Order: sequence, then structure tokens, then C-alpha cells
Amino acid sequence: MAGKIIRPTGTLKKLVDIGKKDTRVIGSVERWLLASPRDTSRATNVIHPSAMIKADWCHRAEYHTIQGAVPAPPKYKASMKTLLTFEEGHRIHHRWQTWFWDMGKMYGKWRCFDCYRTANASYKDFWALSPKECPTCIGTNLAYREVPVHSKEHGISGHADGWLKGFADDLLLEVKSVGEGTFNWEDRTYWEDSGRDFKKAWAGLKGPFQTHVMQAQVYMKLLELMHEGTFAPTPKEAIFIYESKVDQQIKEFVVPKSDFGITELFEAAKKIVQAVDKQVEPVCNIDPSGSCYKCEVYNDN
Repeated sequence: MAGKIIRPTGTLKKLVDIGKKDTRVIGSVERWLLASPRDTSRATNVIHPSAMIKADWCHRAEYHTIQGAVPAPPKYKASMKTLLTFEEGHRIHHRWQTWFWDMGKMYGKWRCFDCYRTANASYKDFWALSPKECPTCIGTNLAYREVPVHSKEHGISGHADGWLKGFADDLLLEVKSVGEGTFNWEDRTYWEDSGRDFKKAWAGLKGPFQTHVMQAQVYMKLLELMHEGTFAPTPKEAIFIYESKVDQQIKEFVVPKSDFGITELFEAAKKIVQAVDKQVEPVCNIDPSGSCYKCEVYNDN
């Protein structure tokens, strides 16, 4: 009797399908990329600003994730296109950060890899404004570690793209690469009204996307809390540099600091931290009558 045929599904099916593509090299590259281990360095025991500003931020799911539970799988599966999109975003970030560094305008945390690789127990990343050399070993093998932000009270931790000095008052820097997917994801109504025409949508873009503004506001608030009582000035404005993925056109937008719209996010984060301390699971704020796609995996816990 013939055995039951088991057909591949999910990631395995995607890898098999890629193997059927009529290519000499690209199919192999895509298969290798999707099979490679994903970066797991992103901390899961903290609340990330990029998560808490989204409309589908589930307090119940966050509660479980902080305690080490495996989060629900993302709605959108990895593909070569998404991986290339992320890589392009990283490349654009690095380019702008390097330019501001060379201009002497980039403030934040830095790492000297000459010290770091010698396992010097007393060595720590250092804060500086566009350093040319390491203050410990005078080495020049430096890398920008961006602007770490955190609040223990709220359980929030993350990194802003940069902190600019020398352009009048200090500015929090956010660099964003913008493509068709950005419009479709961030403002689908505007994208549809533009006829899905990127050039038209880009020309009519008069301000940053709301989620980007919210994330920057969270960063500025965290910096304010971190420096509370020190009288050290922190950015009261955020600058958004948008670079078109299509033709490298540039736009910039400056937005003043405001607590409007983020106060409730910080309150929610604090309640999640308190819930973890008390081991009392919060209800799903997305669907209080049951569970959303992010927290339904914990229904049997």
C-alpha cells in the first residue's frame, strides 16, 4: 500500500517552489536567504517603540512576549523582496548617518571595535559628538550605535536613528526610505487617491506619516525622561529625512515635540509592566471580547 503523500506547506513549500524557478543563480540565492537563520538579537523582554505606536499593538500579547513566550507569526511571510527592502533601508540609514558624522553633527553612542574585540572588561560604548578616535585607546575603528532610549518604569527600550547638533537647536533624526509599499502600508487611502502612482503620491507628500511622527515623539519623550533632573537639553524637534527608493529624491520635515497622542501609550506600557510584576494577564485591548490574531496563541495558557 502506498504511503500517504505529504505535501510541503509554509516556509518549506516556499523553498520548494523557489527551487522550481527557471533561474541560474537568483533562485539559489533566494532559497539560501530564506533558509538562513534570522537575526534574534532584538530583545523580547522590553516594549519597542516601533511596536507600541501601531494600531494593532496588543497589550495581552506584549505581556506574554515580555515573559519569553513565542510571539504570533507575522501576517506577512519573509520573501526575497522583503529582505531586500530591509537591506536597502539599512543602507540608506547608514549613508545619512555617515554623512552627518563626517560633518561633525552626529551625537549619540559609539563603539570602538579595537577595544571591544580585546574583551576589555572595563570598556563601554561611549557618548560623543562625531568622534574621530576612541577616548580609551585612540583607535579609529569606530561605529555609530545610534541613540539608545529607555524607561525602566515603562519597560520601553529602543534606538533612534540619530541626534543632530549644530543645526540651530538639537534635532532627533529619523531617516526613512519611501517606496510604493510605504504609501500602501502607511496611508492606503492617500495611495489609492493618488491612483497608485508613486510620482504623484511623492509629489503630493507634504508631511511625515503619522506612525513615523508617533515613533519620534516616543523617542523624544524617552530622552526627556532619561535626562530628567539633569538640566541637559534634549531634542524638542524631530527631523524626518525621506529618500525615494524610486529615484533618490529627498524630502525633509520638521515636527515639534508633543505629548499629544503618546501619553496613553506610556500609561498602557506602565500597566503592562505592572501586570507582569503581579502576574495578572491583561485583557486584549484590540478585541476585549476575546482575542486578536496576536494574542490568540495564548488562549490555552
